[in-house]
Amino acid sequence: MLAITGLHPTPIVRFRGEDPTPHGPVSKHVPLLVGTVDELPGDLDGMVCASDLQAREPRGTGGTGGRLLGDWIAPRVASAVRTELEITPGRCAAILAGDLYAHPVDRNKRGGYGAVRGVWSAFAEHFGWVIGVPGNHDLFGEPEELPSDWPERIRVLHGERTTLAGLSVGGVGGCVGKTQRPFRYSYEEQADRLLRLLEDPLELLVLHQGPPGDGRARPGAEQVGELLAEARVQLCICGHEHWASRHHVCGGTDVVNTHETIVVLRGAR
Repeated sequence: MLAITGLHPTPIVRFRGEDPTPHGPVSKHVPLLVGTVDELPGDLDGMVCASDLQAREPRGTGGTGGRLLGDWIAPRVASAVRTELEITPGRCAAILAGDLYAHPVDRNKRGGYGAVRGVWSAFAEHFGWVIGVPGNHDLFGEPEELPSDWPERIRVLHGERTTLAGLSVGGVGGCVGKTQRPFRYSYEEQADRLLRLLEDPLELLVLHQGPPGDGRARPGAEQVGELLAEARVQLCICGHEHWASRHHVCGGTDVVNTHETIVVLRGAR
């Protein structure tokens, strides 16, 4: 059902943000790409997939540089979905694969971690469902805490599965890394979390750190790839690392990497 049948490399629009760096803020351009899957369930007209929006809104043209880029982008993505693709945003699911936090631009510093509830809420305001996983730069309250006060149509998954508009969905957030920081784990802990999730078939799997694609891969990604190659998963959305090509096939699973990108998937029929 969720087999990728096409992913066009040319963006239909680009969104600008400001990325804090040690040398001052620099412009970041986030492309919106459009792809197709073989078929979507009847309640769903599209999936708006995004991750690693680690920047702030652009200053000028109505922006102050204060809001996280995902908060700023959400209504603009909804507008593009409606006008450019003629899809009703309320019949789309936003799939967020983590790392939505960025320091304020006047901090002149990349990385860190902070609150991202506002980004999730912004997507929930414009799309029918929001589902995804925490990135290793994201906080929803206390470290490792996940929201418990959101309605069923908004789900942050971390080792759990649920149903989205008729689709079976599972998610694992975080990455392999220094375990003193939020949502960073040992190889063994992440592998155990993913293995338990993959015991039964899934139509959609959302990961923050996915398998290796055709670009560089951080430690842990090879292990994720080995597990996914044996899994019964139709489509995996992930981020964390840049791939030269957004689409990769791992075993029998189509994998789409949304690092610093928004990918809208619609049904081919």
